[in-house]
Order: sequence, then structure tokens, then C-alpha cells
Amino acid sequence: MRLNSKLNVSTNFAVYFAIAMAVIPVVSVSAQVIGPSTTQSPYVIPSVPGVQTVSIASNGPSTPIGSVGNETYFNLNTGVQDYRFVGIPDGLGARSVAFSSLPSAAQNRINSNPGQFGSQFMEVYVNHELGAGAGIARAHGRAGAFVSKWVIDNNWNVVGAADVITQAKLWNTGTSSYDSFDNDAGTPAIPALPSDFGRFCSADLPAPTAFFNSGSGLGTQERIFMKGEEVGNEGRAFGTVVTGANAGTTWELPRLGKFSWENSVAHPNAGNSTLVLGTDDSTPGETYLYVGTKTSTGSEVERAGLTNGSLYGIRVTDLAGINSTETRGTGLGTGPGLDTTSRFDLFNHGNVENMTGTALDASDELNGVTDFLRPEDSVWDPNSPNDLYFVTTDTVTASGGRSRLYRLRFDDIANPTAGGAIEMLLEGTEGGEMFDNMTLSTEGGTTVVLLQEDVGNNVRLGKTWKYNISTDAMLELAAFDPKFFSAAGANYLGTLDEEASGIIPLPAGFAGPNWYLADVQAHYNISGELVQGGQLFAMQIPEPTSIAVLGLAGLIGLRRRR
Repeated sequence: MRLNSKLNVSTNFAVYFAIAMAVIPVVSVSAQVIGPSTTQSPYVIPSVPGVQTVSIASNGPSTPIGSVGNETYFNLNTGVQDYRFVGIPDGLGARSVAFSSLPSAAQNRINSNPGQFGSQFMEVYVNHELGAGAGIARAHGRAGAFVSKWVIDNNWNVVGAADVITQAKLWNTGTSSYDSFDNDAGTPAIPALPSDFGRFCSADLPAPTAFFNSGSGLGTQERIFMKGEEVGNEGRAFGTVVTGANAGTTWELPRLGKFSWENSVAHPNAGNSTLVLGTDDSTPGETYLYVGTKTSTGSEVERAGLTNGSLYGIRVTDLAGINSTETRGTGLGTGPGLDTTSRFDLFNHGNVENMTGTALDASDELNGVTDFLRPEDSVWDPNSPNDLYFVTTDTVTASGGRSRLYRLRFDDIANPTAGGAIEMLLEGTEGGEMFDNMTLSTEGGTTVVLLQEDVGNNVRLGKTWKYNISTDAMLELAAFDPKFFSAAGANYLGTLDEEASGIIPLPAGFAGPNWYLADVQAHYNISGELVQGGQLFAMQIPEPTSIAVLGLAGLIGLRRRR
């Protein structure tokens, strides 16, 4: 048991900030940059000097509220300026792309407009978390959730965009095999998708080493964009091939299990094994580890080891028993007081490819798989291969909530089913609210966690935080612009329900150091294709030395080490 000895950032921030502001200038307007391909200023703005946000793509102004935004982008499939940034953007992936490997339409546009575009390019993949029936029919033939691709240069120009998914391979539990679906009538004709995809949530574009072992030659070198449906017990996991001859093909991944998917995050370097951590965004929800084996034959997902493994449920040892549930008061144990550490083991569900989500949930309960307070995003630590971090969102503190950050430290990632230790790093009393998405970075050899809030329809403006694991310090980096998301704001969009999501590091070296990509779900309704408001933006986060130069060094140490 460990008593909470942490200072509340939210309580003390104003005092420290006032001191700092006596010796430094306020955050300048230049810290918020309107990118060259949108007319909208960043919906998320810096909270401290040194942080910069840049708007990249938006779906346009909505004045009066509810009108259709008017921003359009070059369509890489048709060559027409008619592509839209559809609302409810969520999980992201990004990779650097050489000019010679860009889609031909992008190359032609760049060549036809000398001097307009930069010298570096990336492809960004965006989940759009639309529910079934929302929006319009996409390239895969149905309305509902889809994935878009954006070619962006190092000056934040959008070169063009297009839908990604063109074909689907869905699992047939009756035949234990895949059925193919396509929006192309062709000869022979392939059936159209039988139903909409629903609510693609967080995402992972794993490092190439996640699905390919260069030492053994096993796996695939094609990139696979991982995601799942956050639709309740029967949500499905999917992997979309985004490179190579079969780019655009999306495979259901039934062995990863059915539940209300938040994210499926692949270990970046597990050798011949393939490890995927899945989080169930339910109240409560479980965490799972899929363990597969890379192969040398078959489709991209078969070679990646995503079709031959077993699913394991995480069990917190100190919560052993049928009712293995994290609580707000006692955490990872049964008390008295808050228990913040425990061992964990894994229950083997085996091959779940034909198991319903309801049956999986029942097996979890029967076998003591731990229920957490709504598990959300997760991320493997590339500098510490035995470590994985995940957050729980719970609810706001005013309603008794405890949004937390956990670390799973496996004893040996080469033998992950042997279990390890779990530690609660943030207890839910430090000032953050309803953590949802996250990523990792490194500062001076130390792992830092970037955390985004999803506070729902609350007056509080959602924030982005940096947490230094070594020093146990938290710093508020950014928050939503009150002019858009406060009722008294000059450009109020008509909703207090805003969410920043999808935060990921930009590809190494792209646009300079310490840049991240994220998006905004602005939950006001728009009829037709767009569904809701949204924006794609970049954020640069300074090194601590830069903050010190700006006079903010004292703001980093607002929490005492445990």
C-alpha cells in the first residue's frame, strides 16, 4: 500500500503560473499557427510558452452553427478538389514517404505547382469514428466508420487525401474462413459489404519491426494500420494494409477477440512472436494480450502473425477471485487504503476466432480477468521492451472518478505469458481528468508520457499533459481554445463537448524535433457527409531546457516524488 503524497497540479498551477508570468511574457499569438491548407485556427492552444500548435486540415467554418463547413482538399483518387475532412477523427498513424513513392496523383500535383510544396512528405492515416449509418457511402461501399489518408509536406501543406479501405476480408464463423467484400462490381463480381463498420476508435501504425523479424526473415514488411470497433461486446478488431500491392484491404482479426475496442497496440520488437495489447473501453473493461507467431507464407496478416495466436486476459494478483475489479478507493488491492502495486498473470482464452464477445466477457468473469475503470489507450515503451503503459478514463473527479495511468512491466517480453508487475503511476488526484489517448517520448534518456483528456460535455476545457516518469512531475501543455468551446467565447461552436485524440509522434526528422500529430472531435452536429466538426493539427513540445530558458522550470516540479 502507498499513501497518496502528490501535490494537486490543478490546485497549485495558478500560483506557480502567476509567479512565472511576473518574469516572462505571455504565450504569443505566434504559438498558434493557421496552416496553409485551412482557414481555421488551431482548436487546441498552448498553455505554456514554447509549445506551438498548427492547424493542418479542418472541415470548415460552421457559422451559423450547424451549417456545412466549406473546406475541400485535392482528391487523390479523382483529381478533383472535393475531398472533405470528415468529423469524429480519432486514431492516427503516420509514416515518411519519399516523393517517388507518393501516389501518382500527389506527384503530379507537386510537379505541376513548383515552389508550393516542401521537400519532405508523410502519409497520415485517420480513423473516423462514425457510427453505423452515419455520413455517406465511402470507397468501401458503406456509410459509417472509415479510414482516410492524407499526404502532407513539411510545411503543413495538404497535397491531397483519399479513402483508404477499398476491400474487406470478414471472418465467417460458420465456415471458419474469410469472405471477401468489395465495392467494385468487377468480373467475377465480389459481394458488397453486408453492413457498416462502426466507430473505429484509437489506432496504431506499428513500427516495421512489429510484424517483421529481419533476423529470421519471418513476417511481412508491409505496413498494417491497426484498429477496432468501439461498439460494445461484439466490436471487431481490424488491420488495414496500407502499403504494397494489397494496400486498401482490411482484414478482420477474430483471434484478437470481440469487445468494445479502444486500441490494439503491437509490440515494436517481439522477434518471431507477435504481441498485441487490446483495451476494452467498457464500464468496467478488461485488458488483453494477443500472442501469435510470424510466418513466411500467406496474406500480410497471416505473415504478421495476426491469425494463428491465442488471447490472454490480464489478471491482477491482489484482486484474485471471480470479482477481480479495480476500485476507486482501494485500486489494485482490497485495502485498507489505496493499493498501487501488484503482480499480474494472464488467463489463456485460447483460440477465440469463433467466440462471441458476450461469451468472452462471461469467460473473463468466470476466470478472474480484471475489470478496470474503462481502459483506454495504451503504448509500448520502445526504450524499455518489457514495459507497456495504459490509462483508464473512469469519470470526472467531481463525480467521484479516478482517471489513472498504469504500467505493466512484464518479467520477460520473450515469455510474456509468465506475467509481471503492475503499478499505478497516476492515482487520479493529480489534476488530470478522464485520460483517453496517449503516447510516449524521451527527454534526456527519460520516458515521458503525453496524455489527452476526453472530459465529455463538461465546462472544463480538455487538456493535454506531459508526465515525467522519473521525476514524477506533471505539466499542462495545451488546452482547448475557449473562444470556440466556452459558451461565452467569441466564436463559440455551440458545444462544450470537445475531445483531443490520436496523439502520435511525427516520423523521425519530419518538420524538425519534438513534433506530434493529433486531432479534434468537435461534437456539434453537421448534416450530410461531415457528421460533426473536426480538425487535424500538429503540436511542438519543447525540451525541458527550452522551458527553463523561458522561465518555466519551476512549473515542471509541481509534484513530489513518491
